[in-house]
Amino acid sequence: MKSLFRSLLISVLLLFLVSCNKSLKIGQLMLSDAKPKAGEKISLQYNPDESDLSGVKNLYGALYYVAKTNVYASDISLNNSGEVWKGSFTLPDSAQAFALKFYKEDKIDKNKGRGYIFTVYNRDGKPVKGALASETRFYHAYGANLLGLPQNADTALALFQHEFTLYPEVKNDWRVPYFSVLLAVKNKKAYPEVQSGIEHLLSAKKVTEKDYMDARNLFNQMHLSAKADSLEKSIFEKYPKGIMALNKFYHDFYQQKNTDSLLILYRDFKLKFANSRHKKDVDRYGSYMLSRIANSLAGEKKYDKFLQYTSQITDKSILARTYNQAAYQLAKKGGNLAFADSISKASLNSIQYLMDHPGEGKPTYYTDRGWRDMQKSGYGMYADTYAMILAKRGNYKEALAYQEKAVDYTHGDDTDINTNYIEYLVQNGDFAKAQKVIGEYIAKGRTTPKMMNYLKTAYSKQHGSDKGYSKYLVSLKAGAGDKMKAKLDSEMINKPAPDFKLPDLKGNRVSLASLRGKIVVVDFWATWCGPCKSSFPAMQKAMAKYKNNPNVVFLFVDTWEHTKPDVRLKQVNEFITKHKYPFHVLLDKENSQDQIVSKYGVRGIPTKFIIDPNGHIRFKSVGYYGSVNGLVREVSTMIALVKKKS
Repeated sequence: MKSLFRSLLISVLLLFLVSCNKSLKIGQLMLSDAKPKAGEKISLQYNPDESDLSGVKNLYGALYYVAKTNVYASDISLNNSGEVWKGSFTLPDSAQAFALKFYKEDKIDKNKGRGYIFTVYNRDGKPVKGALASETRFYHAYGANLLGLPQNADTALALFQHEFTLYPEVKNDWRVPYFSVLLAVKNKKAYPEVQSGIEHLLSAKKVTEKDYMDARNLFNQMHLSAKADSLEKSIFEKYPKGIMALNKFYHDFYQQKNTDSLLILYRDFKLKFANSRHKKDVDRYGSYMLSRIANSLAGEKKYDKFLQYTSQITDKSILARTYNQAAYQLAKKGGNLAFADSISKASLNSIQYLMDHPGEGKPTYYTDRGWRDMQKSGYGMYADTYAMILAKRGNYKEALAYQEKAVDYTHGDDTDINTNYIEYLVQNGDFAKAQKVIGEYIAKGRTTPKMMNYLKTAYSKQHGSDKGYSKYLVSLKAGAGDKMKAKLDSEMINKPAPDFKLPDLKGNRVSLASLRGKIVVVDFWATWCGPCKSSFPAMQKAMAKYKNNPNVVFLFVDTWEHTKPDVRLKQVNEFITKHKYPFHVLLDKENSQDQIVSKYGVRGIPTKFIIDPNGHIRFKSVGYYGSVNGLVREVSTMIALVKKKS
């Protein structure tokens, strides 16, 4: 990995020393100005050939820029001129550093792990004050989620050091992010400098709650739990209406089991935080609490009171989810379908409003397109609920119309939604389309037993009987297997896997380096992650297939738990023991800046990597689509392809 860090570092430093040529070419991208300036309009040319986006149509572009440690985003319009894509953007006057992203859905051109990250210069051709420090936001804070890049603390530290050499006066503004990066790179060797910095931070004339929280987080990163806990106690005493107090109150509220307790705590919440200066946070937590109360009332069939409390929810995203949760539970239980219909439709109206008004509730680091895409995904799930209600009321034609939208908005990635789509096709008598679509799902490895039953029904309805069905199914599966193999073969990658040395549940440390010569399947998961846990029966089945093959190893890396070490170890142990999974579980590092999951550039879990005997990542598989046999077939095909090409 040191060589990778050095190559990334060289790439970054080259941007400081770029020649006087007017244009700048990096990877597949060319900018019209080698030293971009704030307020300037910049033209770009992008050629996706030989990138992760080769052959992809309808590409999108996004600009992310940093101003005073915060990240902002906007869309870039791209036009295909035949050989290259062209576009332009104007750097805001406040921009200190920026990054460009070229993507289509989940596919991103990562420029071989370096991304497209740029310094902003002044008229004298020098980096503007704060530019190099601002770039660290892409290498160590936002890079994974926004750009799909692995975290790179080494490059971030080099940028900070260069920044402080050019502009020593900015160190105060970037003190906490710098300390976090320093700890990630130097670990215990950084403790004296960081502890001295914390003392300086807390001895200032004016210390804010954020300063105390930053100090507590740094102590936690250094595993100094006693000091972190002591600071936490002080924060509650000094700021009884602050952010941490809000967090704790909501945590206590969430532990309540009955409606009366929820109502009492909500009244206390309104009294305690009525005059809090954190109004936005109070409103957000209040909306979450009202949602919990409303759904509890819906479960008690108190529908008038449900509407009374939902009418007080100010966050439209939370409101849409609340309507959908109640409607879904009513539909599943077959109760009051007329009421379920009305609130389900209301959930769609609420989320449609968010799609049409991206300025409302959108975090600064989301582009308008990214925000609309996220809302569309939510609309797809809620449309699935509404279609189910319509179907239960006998309106299969309208149910199918909404289900088609649900499949479209979720990109066909949700197996339950796809199964419902097939059901409504069959109920509407469209057997030919049902058969065709199921064939496509088989090719993708995303079928369910229920879906396969519908396939037999569709086949029989078209042929007058099920004669010849078995032979047809064998042929269909064989063709699907060939298509999956060809697709995966075209998607193979080849890049060094970040090394790790992590403890397992018995305290033994396991390193990736010690497994050279073997094919290693690394599955990142968490105990709170529903899709992760849903995928485990399939992963158990895949493991069983290779139980007698010593050259194939499965590792399950627990990550993103956000609990104290002793609690985490107990929770993970109990989960694995309860379900009798024969998994070799490793525990990722507790601090986000040093987690292996970040070094692998994981943006969501479950995510699986297939690593070849030479220690190179050959496949990355994100999510779980609900098909046990499909996942087993996918993992098995990946392993076979890696074995063949190793």
